[in-house]
Parts: sequence; structure tokens; C-alpha cells
Amino acid sequence: MLKHLLIFSFTLVFFLTAKSQGSFSGSLQANTDFFILDSNIQAPQDININYTNNKSSQDITFQLKYNNNDFGIDAGVRFDVFNNSILFTPTQPYSGYGIGNWFVKKSFDKMKITAGNFYDQFGSGIAFRAYEERALGIDNSLLGAHVELNPKEFLRIKAFAGLQKYQFTYFNSLIKGINIDFSKSLSEKVDLNTGISAVNRTLDNTTRSLIKSTIDGYADSLRFSPVYNTYVFSLYNTIKIGRVSWFIEDAYKTKEAIYYPENYLGQYVNKDGSVLYTSLSYSKKGFGISGQLKRTENFNFHATSEAEINVNKLNSSRLAFIPSTVKQHSLRLPARYVAASQEIEEFAGALDITLSIKDKYAINVNGSAINSLGRSFQAKGDSSLFYIEGYIDFEFKKSKNGKMKGMVGGQYQRINQKFYQGAEWESRVDVISVFGEYTYKFTKKMSLRSELQYQYVPKDFGQWIYGLIEFNIAPRWSFSISDMFNFVPNLNNVNEVNHKPKHYYSLYTSYTHKQHRFSLSFVKQVGGIVCTGGVCRPEPAFSGVKFGMTSNF
Repeated sequence: MLKHLLIFSFTLVFFLTAKSQGSFSGSLQANTDFFILDSNIQAPQDININYTNNKSSQDITFQLKYNNNDFGIDAGVRFDVFNNSILFTPTQPYSGYGIGNWFVKKSFDKMKITAGNFYDQFGSGIAFRAYEERALGIDNSLLGAHVELNPKEFLRIKAFAGLQKYQFTYFNSLIKGINIDFSKSLSEKVDLNTGISAVNRTLDNTTRSLIKSTIDGYADSLRFSPVYNTYVFSLYNTIKIGRVSWFIEDAYKTKEAIYYPENYLGQYVNKDGSVLYTSLSYSKKGFGISGQLKRTENFNFHATSEAEINVNKLNSSRLAFIPSTVKQHSLRLPARYVAASQEIEEFAGALDITLSIKDKYAINVNGSAINSLGRSFQAKGDSSLFYIEGYIDFEFKKSKNGKMKGMVGGQYQRINQKFYQGAEWESRVDVISVFGEYTYKFTKKMSLRSELQYQYVPKDFGQWIYGLIEFNIAPRWSFSISDMFNFVPNLNNVNEVNHKPKHYYSLYTSYTHKQHRFSLSFVKQVGGIVCTGGVCRPEPAFSGVKFGMTSNF
């Protein structure tokens, strides 16, 4: 406690005294949840202690930044407070506070040096990605040193060494990496970007001993000696020729002890891994098409032992970010069933087509599929098909300024729920969704937006209907009311105890004044999976009041 207060106080004094020689900025983000018991939606079974004892939770982030262009200095510190928070592990409320991030950066003519916490990404992130995704409880920055060199306009070299962050602690494995990136315009129509990356993770003695003690309990034929050092090498290239853009990245990981979860073997194996990812796109006025392919095998690359951590900590310990090929949805019902990127095995592809007509109409078509690599793992259930989706929507505008605009569409999904969510679920769940969205602008500041969605999932929740009405008075006010109604529940759903029809309704309002925004809502939320960019986590059912505040200065 004293250490955090001293660091924060010293940093605050430094910023205030340095303000006359540079610029000072900051932000505050605070979210408070008030838990109201509603056994009808099973919220108490997910996080019972917050409903019966704690009654509320807080997630608060306060960040200060200092910039001085004359001396080429950037510095920052972030103070985090978590009180009964379910942000990290939804079923285990967490409390703690301290310095969540700090850094000092010095820029020279052709070089930048950073000490403290830093984020970075090599290529598409397959070899290495340190990032923050607050909605998923992920902040896996590294604490250490980071150097970036730009000896030529077309050449950039980055190198780092550090420990990966988790909450207010750090994993003990040392992470080191280097990336060389070359960008050049070969002609008026041809651009080239090529890069090569190498990342090394050295396990600490405690983590390696933990892994070795588990392996020593196996039969003689399954035993092996886990290595301390694992290396990842990646080569990527983007070439743009006129309207065509092609990206490809190939990554290889040396042998290490990776943990096959219970749905596979439930033990450590000594294997190397690989990821091959490519995308090809073409676009012109009124038309665009893009395709993706990805093959992943045994690419578990983490800062700690995978067998000893929970699901959300597993997300936070990832050193590699495997891009998602499935469509990312913003509408409530179509977003309920999303396939997370897999590390052990995945062969995936996707195709997107967009057609615009006279700037008034647009058709968007998407198809994606994910298969196994043909193995006979228990996790597959009765099918090697993990996921398939077909999606189409039609957008329209009644005037050039978009006074009236809308969208209607449909979606079909088949998901191996046993594979993605656990053995108690069905191996094949079919999902049919239809939806529509309409916006009408009364004036430049006043608008009304509505949504209507229907979903049919006979092997899971049954039938849903979702409706929303949102009224906006720019730039200050926003009001909305919505209801997600499970009007024909599935009587055989193992996740439901009370199979009666249920309403999950919400009331929401927000107010914005200059750089400050306040929001207040009453929410009933069904439990499910929340995903961002192919990274997913379970989200518990919730009933209560949410208050949020953001401020920038």
C-alpha cells in the first residue's frame, strides 16, 4: 500500500512541476455495478457473493500523461482500483489497487527508448502481441525496456525484453523479442511491406519445476524433459498492386511442453507448433471482396503454465494473438454464438463481398467455416466441423445525408458447442437469426434508432426476440429501452433450471458535457460468451444497475 502511494504521489508531483515545460493530460474511467438479486435469470449462481454480501463492484482507472516535445519525453502512470470486480474472473470477485501501468519514453532523431510498461505487436500479432482489451479483462503489457530504431525511412527495427503483467503482479518468465520491418513503394501502383520476427520465452525455475513434476507422474512412454527456452519465428509480407492487397504470415514455434486440455488428452505433450495466415482483397468504387485462410497447429504460446490457470488468466497470459476469421457482429442476437480462435488445431476460411449501388444501397455477404485438422479428438464430438456461418444484409438510405437509413439481414450458424464451451453442451447447434435496424434523423441533432431481431436455437435456449428503441439528442443525451425475450425456451436446455419464458430488459441513458460522459442503466443480462477479435471469455448473467463515467482532460 505505502509503495503504491509513494509512486503515485511522486509521479503526480513530477507532472505538476513539469507542466510549465510541456503538456499535461489525463483520463478517468469509472464503472460501478449494483447487484440486485433476481433468481429467475440465474445470476446468483454465477456470482452469488456479489448479490448476497458485496452488493456492488467498482472498476476505476485514472491515467496521467506528460509530453515535452522540446526534450522528446513522454511519460505516464495509471492508477487502477478494483473492488469486488468480476472483470478478470467472472465467478470470482476480485479486489485490489495499485499502479497498473507506468512508462517513460525518450525520442531521439532515429530512435525511441521506453522503460516501464509497454505495448507492441509484431506483424499481425501471431509471433507477439501485448495489448489491452478492458472489456475482456485483458492487460498483458510487458514491464521492461523497449527500443525502436528507424535508421532509414523504409526500415524499422524493434527489440524488447521484459515480464508480462497480470493484474498487479507479473509472470516470472522472461520475454525477449526483435522485429525488422521493411516498407517500400516499388512504383506508383506497387507497395511492399516485409518483416521478420523472433521471440524467446525463458521459463523460470518454479514454473518449469511445476510442469516437470506433472510430467514425472506419467507413464514412462509419455515422459519428457520440458525445455526452459521456447522460440517463435515469423515471416510476413504485404504487397499491394493497384486495387489488390495480399498479406501472408507464417510462424513457427519450437518444441515445448504444451498442455492439451481435458477435451483432448488432459496432459502435457512435447510438440512444436505453427500458424499460417493469409488474406487477399480487391476493392474498387462500389465493390469489394476479401478472403482469409488460416491453419493453426499446437501454437500455445504463453507466459506461464497453461494447466495451472483459469480461462480468463489464460487469455491474459497469451503472448501470441491468432487473428480471427469469423465475422464480428455488433447486433445482440447474431453476436451470441462466436467461435474463438483456437491454439491447438484449426483450419479456417472466410469470404466477404460488399456491393454498393449509387451510394444508396449496399449488400454485404459473408461466409466462414472452421474445421479440425482431421484428428480424432474427443472434443470434436461427432463432427470435425467446428463452426460454419452464412450471413447477408441489405443496407439502404433514402437520402444522401442519411436522414432515413436502415438494414435488414439474416444469418445461419452451426457451432460445435461441446468443443467451444465444454463437454455438457451439444456437439452441433444450429442457429437461425433474422434482424433489422432503422434510423430516422428528425434534425441534425435529433435521431431515433430501432432494432428488431429474432433467433431460433432449438438445441440451446429455444427462441429469442430482441427489440430496442434509442433516442439521441447530439451531442449531449442518449436514451434507450430494450428487451431480450426468451419467449419459447428449450425445455431440454441443461443450462436452464426455470424453463419459463424470461424477459431480459434494459433501460439506458447517457449525458455528455465537453470531455465528460456519464451513463446510467438498469440491466438484466443473460449469461453467454463475449468475444473481441477472436478472443473470448464467459460473461455471467447479471441483474442490477450500472453507472459509468469517463473524463478526459
